[in-house]
Parts: sequence; C-alpha cells; structure tokens
Amino acid sequence: MKKVYRYSDFTAPERKRIEVLGRNTYLDFKSADNINIVKELLQKYNPSLELHLPSEDYIEKNITDIEWVLDGPGKDIEYWTKKKREDLRNIRKELLENEIVLYHEQGEWSLVNLFDNNVKLWIDTMNYMLNEDPKFVEDLNYDDDDFVPNDRLIDVFFNYVSTTPYLTFAQVGFLRNILVEFDTAKEVVLGTYTRGSNFEDEFITLAKRKFGEDNVKVFSSKGGVIDMTGVDLCIYEDGKWLPVQVKSTKSEAERNVPKGGFSIYKKGNVFYKKKDSPISEI
Repeated sequence: MKKVYRYSDFTAPERKRIEVLGRNTYLDFKSADNINIVKELLQKYNPSLELHLPSEDYIEKNITDIEWVLDGPGKDIEYWTKKKREDLRNIRKELLENEIVLYHEQGEWSLVNLFDNNVKLWIDTMNYMLNEDPKFVEDLNYDDDDFVPNDRLIDVFFNYVSTTPYLTFAQVGFLRNILVEFDTAKEVVLGTYTRGSNFEDEFITLAKRKFGEDNVKVFSSKGGVIDMTGVDLCIYEDGKWLPVQVKSTKSEAERNVPKGGFSIYKKGNVFYKKKDSPISEI
C-alpha cells in the first residue's frame, strides 16, 4: 500500500470526524481501566512522560475560565449550547474532585495533551499503518491497492481491533506515538500548534488595541478547557460578547466560524474576519 494521504485529501466533515474519534481514543488512555497500564508502559519505555493530576495553577485558571462562561459575562453567548454548558459543568466538577489526569513531560504540561484532536497526526499514523501493518491493509478489504475511500480508512483505523488484543489500530497508533515515535509525533503537533499559537498571540495584541483591554477576554492557553470547546478568546462588540476562533489559513477560518461570533485568519501582515457575512479586514 503506497498511497500517502495528506490533510488536503480529507473533506471538512471527514476531518471533524477524525478529530472527534481521535479525542475518544485519547480519552481511552486516561480512563480508570487503562491508566495504570499506561503508567507502567511510560515508566518502562518513556520515563520522561508521566500521567498524573494537573497542577493547582492549571485547575485554578480553567475553573475561572469555565465560570466566566457559565455564570459570568459569557453566560448569554449562544455558542455554548445547553449541551456544551453541561459538559463544562462536568469538567469543572472533575477538576475540583481531582478526576482529570494530564500528560506531563519533565514535570511540565506536555504536547501529548494535544495529540487527541490533531488531525494531521492521526493521518500521519494512518499512513504508517498503510505501509507497515499488513493486518490493517487486509482489514480495509478493498481491491484497489492504490486507493482506499476515506470513510473506509477512518472506520477501520478507529473501530477495528488490531493484532494487539482488544486495541483498535488507532489505540495502537496512539501508544506508538507516545512510546516509540514520541519526538516525531510531537513535531507534527508542534508544527500546527506553534503557528496557530503565534497568530493567536498577535491577534490578541491587535484586538486589545482595537477594542480595549477590558473588551477582550483571553482564556487559559495551551490545552485550556475553553480552547478545547473551539473558542480562543471573546471580544465585546456592539453591546455583547462574541466568541472568536483564530486560524492560520482562510480555508480553516471559513470552516470554523463559532456560532454567534467570528473567526480570524492572517494573510501577509493583515488579519481578516469571517462572520456570516463577507470577510472583512480588521
């Protein structure tokens, strides 16, 4: 199987599906059933990485963020639906009751916590399976050796059991990325995270200058709970708070417009805004 799949080969709905399934795979390795097994593997094969409770600082900042959304100025923002608000209440409870664990590297928050929904990393892992795992290719059960439909590729990768008992190909891939291909996997994630993070920092500086510091709400960065809901910051404009998502490209901005708010992308030295209306320069 020589076909190499790229990010651009997948449609927006397919990428979203990979993102959701990737998140579920990640959560499998933080569940009560698997956490001790993973800890033993980390201690044996990757002692620089640990799985344990988040720091007090992480908990405090994220609870503050959640309460801003649930009970503070963000309580009327339509983007956070009833379901999303219920999820945030559950996360707040888990944080307060020490039920959430995170990957730490040398005592610090690790990029592994961003492995969950990084579509490029999952595609990279699928490509590895296509070229290195005969059972994965066999289970795809497709006649054309040069091409497998995206939906079939995703289904088998995330749902079929691999040669390792009880583990899907995606679960095996996740373990491989944190135990064997740790640095390579981090490079993939860092490549997408760093660029987006830099754009976000630049835009926050611009937004504070344009709208005023009191009218810009910046949430906890680097793996913060609110960031995981798809919002990078909020801006107070025209008498109400609006959710904002910062993306590195126009196409990503067009696909990720938070309901009731807007997305931002940068072209050259200019930031552009995408609402439900034509894109406008900031």
